[in-house]
Amino acid sequence: MRISLSLVCIALFCFSCKKESNTYSTTSARDHAIAELNFEDVIKVVAAVSKETEGIRADFFDCIETLTVDTLSNPRTITVNFGQTTCTDDNGVRRQGSVSISYTDRYLQEGAIMNVVLDGYKIDEFSVIGNLNIVNLGINQNEKMAFTVQVNNGKVKAPLNDYEIHWSSTQYREWIEGSGSPWLIDDEYAITGTSEGTNREGEVFVANIRSALRSTYVCPWIVKGTTTISEEGPEREINYGSGACDGQISVTANGQVSEINI
Repeated sequence: MRISLSLVCIALFCFSCKKESNTYSTTSARDHAIAELNFEDVIKVVAAVSKETEGIRADFFDCIETLTVDTLSNPRTITVNFGQTTCTDDNGVRRQGSVSISYTDRYLQEGAIMNVVLDGYKIDEFSVIGNLNIVNLGINQNEKMAFTVQVNNGKVKAPLNDYEIHWSSTQYREWIEGSGSPWLIDDEYAITGTSEGTNREGEVFVANIRSALRSTYVCPWIVKGTTTISEEGPEREINYGSGACDGQISVTANGQVSEINI
């Protein structure tokens, strides 16, 4: 009988520990934010190289090794090659590998469809894998240019392959600042949408943007907005802050708040 009671106590203790861990874990929130950060960078590269009316902008990063434009293919393509060695841009982001973009029309043209393929692409030593589809929806009811962005079969691998995150996303992006200027430094987008993924521990999660995220060209991180994370246990909330470019998020899980640098 003693052995049975001991086994029961051990089992209850382990269950209690697991339940507490699931209740307060921030792993999914952290991994979602990491995946979102890396794919947001890809979207910025596409927007930056495509923003001008002519559809090509070669001077947006010092780190481009080659920019290849194929106007004979249908659809037309641009390949941005950052090289095989890491290069750091003016915002402190380190990149290598290439981003290939096919266009049915110019980026600023309503109805334009852009498909994005990554080849050996790395951001700050994180390998970014997947395909993106970007569609220009034209001017919306707020008189702002809008886009949909889908990330399909996304994957982010940590440096040295320490872990990997699987991630897919559907976004609605409103270009709220800078669309009328030729410069990049004033560009700002408001982002809504949903994502789903599997964190580094193999646990599935779903993310829903609760208040629109704010992404600016001059900051490598999301600077504002909130997202809820649904998984086993209580819902988590990610708060990206109130506008500071600091790479910090706060995650609330069952009333407990954790500050995380991403």
